[in-house]
Amino acid sequence: MDEAANISTVTLVNNMNVFGRDIKIKEGVLALGGLLLISSSNKASKRLDNEFKEITARQSDPGCVKSFSSLEDDLVKSYYSNKDDNKIQILIEKYNNAKQIDNNKVKDIITKSQEYKENIDKNIRRINDEFNKTHSYHRKTFYKERDTIMNCSTVELCKLTENIISEYANIIANRYDIDSAKCLLGHLINVDECFDNDKVIFKEMIKNKLIDSFKSRTLNNLERIKYSVLKSYVSNNNYSKEEAIKLINKEYDNSMNSLKKKYLHIMDIYYMKYISELESIRNSTAISLSSTPLKDYELEANNEFYNNMYPCIYNEMITYALNPNYKLGDYKINDMSNYNIINNNIILG
Repeated sequence: MDEAANISTVTLVNNMNVFGRDIKIKEGVLALGGLLLISSSNKASKRLDNEFKEITARQSDPGCVKSFSSLEDDLVKSYYSNKDDNKIQILIEKYNNAKQIDNNKVKDIITKSQEYKENIDKNIRRINDEFNKTHSYHRKTFYKERDTIMNCSTVELCKLTENIISEYANIIANRYDIDSAKCLLGHLINVDECFDNDKVIFKEMIKNKLIDSFKSRTLNNLERIKYSVLKSYVSNNNYSKEEAIKLINKEYDNSMNSLKKKYLHIMDIYYMKYISELESIRNSTAISLSSTPLKDYELEANNEFYNNMYPCIYNEMITYALNPNYKLGDYKINDMSNYNIINNNIILG
């Protein structure tokens, strides 16, 4: 581009490397009338056409623009394709056989085509904004819960885990049949012992079983730490009593911080999967024949966020909470949609 304004130089450019570039005109070129720009087609909007023309007049330099328009350009074809497929062909044949072309008529067609394309782009931006509102709400909800986990204390993490168990018990009792409940919870508790036709009772039984198991394993973990530290304290007298107590608390906090890291990792993995799924949902609703694509997208996105992503997250979190020795990757649930849903209403949110 530095050589574009030299005498007898021809430079071929596209939109990417011409807009925003300051082409410095040499003295000899100024004397000959400045820069000559030739446009082989019209841009998607009048604004871009005007910006292209303004390149010749930067710094008040002289110059001129020659524009060539064709009724066979994609810009014009896209305008007429939604109106009358034959009309554009008739116009092309008319001008091919004409001795003189009505430039004003052609300009009018180009202007209408640009306005049509600009309106389409405007609608696309509006629709994308509407799509993004749903994602933005989900993103804020997700990161709020993620921040809660990240900043909670050991005691708060235990309480948070109990809340997750309660929420998940509600999901299982209200959405899944007994066989699916066994698949989802059979590695943690005996679901048959919890089952009741009354969903409220079923939910409470699941919740109590899981919480009791969590408390028991958390307590066992604490006792294990105490035994290890106190054994060293008694046998080797390496610590004072106060130091031993501090060390027990520290080791226990480290153990719970490990669980916290697992929680955050699980959330991040599923959120990335959710982002990918959103793109698929957006594309499918955009090309659907539905009269309410935005509403359809919102429903699909909510279903993916609340009915698929969060139950998966909760299942893995509870599994790792009840199995402190599990390392990341030791357990992973299949997609929740693989199980028999008896109630597809959104449970969370």
